[in-house]
Amino acid sequence: MAKAFGIIKVRGAIDDLSFRQTEFGNEVGRKPGPTRERVLHHERFHNTRLNLEEFKRSMEGSKLLRKALAPLLAGRKGSALNGRMNGLLYRMAMGDSLNRFGERGPATGDATLLNGFEFNKALGLDMAVNVPVVHAMDVDSGVGKAVVPSFVARKRAGFPVGATHFRAVSGLVAIDFARKSCRQDFQYSEMMPLRMKTADAMTFDQQVKVLPGEVLVQVLGMEFYRQEGEEWVLLKGTILRIVEAVRKEMMVDEVAVPVVAPVCEVCVVDGLWQRVLEIGAAARKERVEKDFVRRAMPVVLVE
Repeated sequence: MAKAFGIIKVRGAIDDLSFRQTEFGNEVGRKPGPTRERVLHHERFHNTRLNLEEFKRSMEGSKLLRKALAPLLAGRKGSALNGRMNGLLYRMAMGDSLNRFGERGPATGDATLLNGFEFNKALGLDMAVNVPVVHAMDVDSGVGKAVVPSFVARKRAGFPVGATHFRAVSGLVAIDFARKSCRQDFQYSEMMPLRMKTADAMTFDQQVKVLPGEVLVQVLGMEFYRQEGEEWVLLKGTILRIVEAVRKEMMVDEVAVPVVAPVCEVCVVDGLWQRVLEIGAAARKERVEKDFVRRAMPVVLVE
């Protein structure tokens, strides 16, 4: 192992050389581990490639969620938030109980894991709004409602320095992780000064179209501003929380699963394997307890 001495301290990797700091000083050596070609093609790394595919779907889902909520995240951006959201969507993908290892993803993951996620780790919605917020959502009709009672927006430790006013924000988003699309409805309250009680309760009524298999996400938060003359300057430090996230179930009739002998079967759905137990004559009229993905291909019998 070579040792580097000099005024320039390098940490990380350059080409095939790896620089690191140890108790013996700065050391440099060749990158350890397998090559890229070996990971991509060797049979011993088959599970690694499957894990990478799941991680890739999770990162794409995280990016789609940020894109769907982009108008509300203008004052809450950064690599730290991206990392937390990546981890959140990865845990959501790991909650997929319909698909095999390597085929799991947010499209069929556990959407309830999104509930309660705070985009501002330093200051949550409960601390900023010291009154109980009432919210409700119906995934079948795509209707969401939230009521914020009158309260005094006293400055907290996590409020942006220099903020003089704020406004409440509400969003309702239908996200299709399989097709990478979304539909949004955002609403904003009037500008209100900090340290003063809001005149009335704020009510948000929203609606978006939700298709089977999509996830309906409801968010609430606060944006902070500084008044400069007649202009409002948005400050960093937006508070935003996912108050509820629900996936709209897909009926068996909607995926056109043919009725066959009541045996354990496997449906191929958009290239993903989905296990359906004991599909019988009454399966067309029953709801599936677990979430289904978008379309179904012909059923393959398993002996």
